[in-house]
Amino acid sequence: MYLQNKLLDKKRCYELAMQSALEGWQRDPVEFKCPACGSKKIGTRPGLRGKNPCWCPVCKNHFDQPAHFVCDCSEPGSQSKCHDCPNFHKLLATVKATVKELQPRAPKQSQLGNDA
Repeated sequence: MYLQNKLLDKKRCYELAMQSALEGWQRDPVEFKCPACGSKKIGTRPGLRGKNPCWCPVCKNHFDQPAHFVCDCSEPGSQSKCHDCPNFHKLLATVKATVKELQPRAPKQSQLGNDA
């Protein structure tokens, strides 16, 4: 019974955190940046196919061009491609931080619910 209550508390905590994160969630445009330094100044070498067609003039890093990603989901996490979406990763980080914030208070809330 104790384990079941503990799991229910964790589930409620996660649901509250997800609800809170979804209230402020909005799709940000996904930008193409250098994976090494984060610069948005990207050069391409059209003659090369496959092996390192992009390069960064700031740090001189050569890298492969990522597939063009468009976030068009109605609900975060509803599609399989959401797991590769930077917007979804940002949402999950917010949920994780909120869960950590709520966890110390979760047992007190469950005790209040059991007393009533």
